[in-house]
Amino acid sequence: MEADGPTQAAGRSAVKTFIGAAIAFYAVFDTITLGVATTALVIFVFNPLIVFVGAAVGITLLNYACCTWVDREWGDWVMGPGKKVEAKLDRFRSSRVMRHPVDWVTRGSVVWFALAAMLINAIVVTVTARVVGGKPVGARRIRVAAVAYSIFFAAVYTLLGWGASAVL
Repeated sequence: MEADGPTQAAGRSAVKTFIGAAIAFYAVFDTITLGVATTALVIFVFNPLIVFVGAAVGITLLNYACCTWVDREWGDWVMGPGKKVEAKLDRFRSSRVMRHPVDWVTRGSVVWFALAAMLINAIVVTVTARVVGGKPVGARRIRVAAVAYSIFFAAVYTLLGWGASAVL
C-alpha cells in the first residue's frame, strides 16, 4: 500500500470541491431542475399521484444525501482551510445578541426546523444551522428537513402540473 501523496490529496480535494459545488447548484436551482421536471411529468406523461409520490421519495433521498454530506464535510473544512472563519464564527455565536438565535436554531423544536426547511430549502436550513450552531446538525433533523421540504416541493410542482394539464 502506498501512502497518500500530494496528488491523491489534491484529487480528493477536487472531488469534494466538485460535490460541494454540485450541492450548492442544486440547492439554488432545484426549481429549475426538479420543479420543472415534476411539472412536465404531470402535464405530459403520468398520473399526478404517481408523480407526487415518486418526486417526494426521490427528492427526499437526494436532499438527505446532500444534507448529510454537508453536515459531515463541514467539520473537515473547519479543521483545515476554514479555521480562521470558524474562529470568527465562534465569536459571533457567543455574542450577547446572537446567543438566543443560536439556541433557537440548534436546540429549538424539530417542528420549527421542519417548517423552516419546508419553506426555504432543506440544504439551506442545514447549512445555516451548521454555520450558526457550530455543531453537527444530526441525522434526525436532517431526515425531518429532507422529508418536510420534499413533500412540500413535490406537492407544489405536482399541483402546478395538474392545474396546467387541466387548462391545456
